[in-house]
Amino acid sequence: MKEIGLAVLAILSLSATAKDPWSFGFISTNVDCNEPEQPKRIKFVSQTFAYCAAEVPRNQIIEDQKVFFNQVVKSSCGERYSISYQYVNVSDSEARAEEEREKSLREPGYGKYVPWQASVDYPSTKCR
Repeated sequence: MKEIGLAVLAILSLSATAKDPWSFGFISTNVDCNEPEQPKRIKFVSQTFAYCAAEVPRNQIIEDQKVFFNQVVKSSCGERYSISYQYVNVSDSEARAEEEREKSLREPGYGKYVPWQASVDYPSTKCR
């Protein structure tokens, strides 16, 4: 019986230390809006999502969102804008990514915050 208990403890210990193969993050973008009656600086923040970093580089996620994201910006800002900074904020857990996302939606210095839904469905063969 003692051996079974030790085996269970060993399994629990391994599962607690095993690194999750998935990365969790969100897309954060700073936009300078040049339209009258719109805030000058707008922060766009996507939902949190999981992806396999071993298969999908962060710059690919940004590139894949480009056309749709520009439509989102135009609907919130108008035709005249520039993207000053865009990145995928990556965390080691879904909960941590969600915390960081919420902070990003309250970051000072922006006239407007726009949550948006990115299309980030990346099937994986390496992360299971």
